[in-house]
Amino acid sequence: MGAAQDSAVTVARGSASGVCARATWKRYTEDTPGVPGTHDTADRFGESLSAADITGDGIDDLAVGLPGRELGQDDDAGAVDILRGSRAGLTDEGAQSFTQDTAGVPGAAEAHDAFGPAVELLDINGNGYADLAAAAVGEDGNGAVWELPGRPTGIVTDAALVFGPKAVGAPYAGAAFGSELGWPALQKNLRGIPARLSIPSLLDRRTGERPERSRPRPTEESPCPATCPS
Repeated sequence: MGAAQDSAVTVARGSASGVCARATWKRYTEDTPGVPGTHDTADRFGESLSAADITGDGIDDLAVGLPGRELGQDDDAGAVDILRGSRAGLTDEGAQSFTQDTAGVPGAAEAHDAFGPAVELLDINGNGYADLAAAAVGEDGNGAVWELPGRPTGIVTDAALVFGPKAVGAPYAGAAFGSELGWPALQKNLRGIPARLSIPSLLDRRTGERPERSRPRPTEESPCPATCPS
């Protein structure tokens, strides 16, 4: 659960019998060990959240949007953090942080781009690793969406892709393109991308059908405990 006004995220532990007692929940901010950055309510850490298995270990990881992250002075350039999951919950190891100034990410961070107000982790190419889709609704005044691939090492920037409303033939002036993400919205948008802007994983998605996974899921026991921690 995100509380953007406090730049905080709360994880409510679950069990086979349901959500655990509030005393077992854990709150995360940019001051939590292992979380990139320094706590600042202007960052709006947690304005958008998405959980899925990026590394293929059978445990969900968490993408956190920070559209107010300042890279200059009061610039709202924005960022997206990736927090790794473990069987004990989110771990303080292996966290990642992405902005438009990150090596391999298309574009450049600019004032009021607001990168990260909407994020989605989903396996775009059906290879068993969740990829990151992230929006910057202020990009060039119209908005754009980035896709960064997921791998066993985490989110990577090779084969990264960005597209805006013009690429899908949509009205673009002040569109805040990408303000809504999720499979239905992405499916609609990806169908309109010209082939010259696409990568093979996106071509599979134009059919509206989920391709078969090329790598089987881990078969070990569920990370969800039978009972809540005491």
